[in-house]
Amino acid sequence: MFPFKLTQKKDTLKTQEHFYYATAIKVGSLEEEVLIASLSERSKLHPVDCERLLYHLADLMGETLMEGKTVSLPNLGIFRATISSKGVAAPKDFKKEFIKGLKIAFLPHKRMKAKMKAVQFKEIRR
Repeated sequence: MFPFKLTQKKDTLKTQEHFYYATAIKVGSLEEEVLIASLSERSKLHPVDCERLLYHLADLMGETLMEGKTVSLPNLGIFRATISSKGVAAPKDFKKEFIKGLKIAFLPHKRMKAKMKAVQFKEIRR
């Protein structure tokens, strides 16, 4: 069950009325040690091998994304680097300083999307 709560927000664009929207609630995280232990148990690899694999995967992904390439992980999805910038009227007016920063976008694999479509929601009242 995916936890959510209702949050009141003002509709500033139109009516100034308040509406309630579903907001995701973080109920914890999968810590590194637990992730490595779970991967080790599922894959039958030694925990040290799992940790080493994740370390090198992160390194390789970072290098690959910084080259402008995408990284596709089987059954997980595709990662790609994106940028945003200030707009200019003509290409000659653009400067590299107008680039605001680099972000990583994720496009889930169809298997991951199917799992997300099957989710059920549970309201948590706080």
